[in-house]
Amino acid sequence: MAGPRFLIGFGERLTAPIVPSRGGGSPPPPDTVAQARVRLAPLVRTASETAIALPKVACPDDETVTAVTLHPQ
Repeated sequence: MAGPRFLIGFGERLTAPIVPSRGGGSPPPPDTVAQARVRLAPLVRTASETAIALPKVACPDDETVTAVTLHPQ
């Protein structure tokens, strides 16, 4: 017996090229320094509290390392 024969709905649309729309507009402006501080302050505070709560065995020479990645814009 032959395999399944799929019925493609609106197959007639596949007979001509379809040009995708290029909408979206311009990107939003970057945050000001003050806006970035307001947005990032709670995150930095949480990271600091988490680092302080680490056990001593996890912090050689009483130091921790944190990686921060910010969007380049």
